[in-house]
Amino acid sequence: MFLKHQKPIGLKTDRREVRRVADQSDVLRERGANFQGNGHREAKKERIFQALRSSGGRVENRKDFVRDEGVRSRSGMKKRAIHDSESSIIGSVALPAIEPWETVWSRNLVITAGLLLFLCIPSGCTLPDQTSSSSVFPPEKTGKPLSAPPALQPESAPEEMAPPAQTSTEPSAEILARGVALYQEHCASCHGVNGDGNGELAAYLEPRPANLTTGVYKFRSTPSGALPTDDDLFRTLSVGVPGTGMPDFQDLTVSEREVLVSHLKTLSPRFAEELHASPIPVPAARIATDQALARGRQVFSDMRCAACHGEEGRGDGPLAEELSDSEGMPIRPADLTKRPFKSGKNPESIYRTIMTGLDGTPMPSYGDSLDPEEAWDLALYVASLAEPKGEP
Repeated sequence: MFLKHQKPIGLKTDRREVRRVADQSDVLRERGANFQGNGHREAKKERIFQALRSSGGRVENRKDFVRDEGVRSRSGMKKRAIHDSESSIIGSVALPAIEPWETVWSRNLVITAGLLLFLCIPSGCTLPDQTSSSSVFPPEKTGKPLSAPPALQPESAPEEMAPPAQTSTEPSAEILARGVALYQEHCASCHGVNGDGNGELAAYLEPRPANLTTGVYKFRSTPSGALPTDDDLFRTLSVGVPGTGMPDFQDLTVSEREVLVSHLKTLSPRFAEELHASPIPVPAARIATDQALARGRQVFSDMRCAACHGEEGRGDGPLAEELSDSEGMPIRPADLTKRPFKSGKNPESIYRTIMTGLDGTPMPSYGDSLDPEEAWDLALYVASLAEPKGEP
């Protein structure tokens, strides 16, 4: 076999040797022949010549054919593209001319654009323009956040999202039944089975439990004489009333406290007969500067607060021994030096008490007597009267 006498073929393989083994390229590749040089190109050209000769083509000059085809020859001729628009004829066999890469790329781009138009326009796609807001292409970056689709945007949003004073829906029979059970378990022993304040433990408590049938509540966010909101009742159940027998009910879940609020509103006919008022606005908290405290002390004097609370706010004013609540029971004014207050411990709670009063007690509302600035000065002054911890 001729391969037996074939010397190893490397980068310097002779053209004649390549011609002899052109048809045996696979065998040479298996033997490790190096075709990274000109050898594989020469073998390819030889196969092309053989195909032309077998088909009757006439080849006069092999080198001219290689040069015209733009193939890199052994002598180092660089590949060049043929720009002739007509076909190159070698002998009697016609080969198509090689088109430049720019022409091929342009034609493919035009075909792709035509396919996009064909597919998009019948299906309703909108091409990008200056007036259309929807496009198959991503929007330009303008630095502005994209707005939500119209279907996801709210129709209108109020400027102030304040919680409603009361719930507009009537509680279901199941909720009312749960409320009765919770009230009998946790509240009836003090406030009585019917909420009249005459429970089994009422005689042992000072002050006495509230009469819930009157609908009069001390701790509210609504104006004097108005019913409390659901949030007011929920807050009292959650934090209790410090200094009294009214504990907090944090051991109950939020749902249970809400159910209990619904039952409390059934104990007084006022909740079904009267309109519900909105909470009074509470301005942003102020800083207790020396000037604010001085103005607050002046308001304390002008409003004659010392007549009940005393000059130093210790609840020992000249009228302290003569006061009674709406039930005719004796009641003493609050000692403003002791904490926490029954209505809350922060300045906002003090402001709310000043502007709404404590219904059912001698503590009036100053909502019609003081403007918000004066009320805040007074609240800051009252807050400053607290004794440091450890002092009597």
